[in-house]
Amino acid sequence: MNFMKNKPKNNIVSYFVILILLVFSFNIIGCSKDNETNNNVSKEKVTTNEQKSNNDNKEKINREENSSKDKETSKNILKNTDVKFDKKELEKENSINFNTPWESSPNGKLFACIEGKGESAQEEGIGKVCVKDLQNNIFSFEIVSSKKQLSPKDLEWLDDENVLVVIGHAYGTISKGGNIYVLNTNTGECNLLYDTKDNKREIISCKVESRNSKTANIKINMNIYEDDNFTKDSVKTLFVKNMDLNFNSNIDILDKDGNIFDTIK
Repeated sequence: MNFMKNKPKNNIVSYFVILILLVFSFNIIGCSKDNETNNNVSKEKVTTNEQKSNNDNKEKINREENSSKDKETSKNILKNTDVKFDKKELEKENSINFNTPWESSPNGKLFACIEGKGESAQEEGIGKVCVKDLQNNIFSFEIVSSKKQLSPKDLEWLDDENVLVVIGHAYGTISKGGNIYVLNTNTGECNLLYDTKDNKREIISCKVESRNSKTANIKINMNIYEDDNFTKDSVKTLFVKNMDLNFNSNIDILDKDGNIFDTIK
């Protein structure tokens, strides 16, 4: 009889035990899901960070490659040289009377000549480049640092500031020309533009046939010796088309048929 009386109480206790177990089970499942969710979020964050890092690395590599390409594209083909000019201002009354004709710059504000080698700059001896302005201020440019006895032999205005100067041996009848240099009449800086790299080949003259603000077309006369005794020679006419006045690209020197004779690079 006591057992029957206690049965409802036991049922109630059992019910609460089961309820507590169910609640506890749900909490465990919930925590497990939360942990799984947190793990997934963490994995997603790691994946996202890895992707971002990879993208950043790719962008860095691309920037470096583009920078390298830009540097390659913007190379300057002018070469350093041991030929250095000393720029000096001359007295206005200083006479210049053994010179080539004065050549006008494209804008007509400056004039240049070679002094000391006669009207055609063919006389033996060391000459100098002279530049004057409209106020008759005259500056001389003398070669001072070369180990060889060199002299300017021909010049031509490239633009309003720079002059193409053919520089070669000052003495001897065999040497009729030289290599082409660029002389900045403002700074006195000189750079090598074209070295024939062959003592049988010398530039006699160069003439700018046409120009604009960015490019120039140039005609070059080159003396070429055909024998080892330097007794037989001929003059070859060459051309440069659309030369970059900033010297940032290779220059093809063409023969009269348009074939590449040489390349400045």
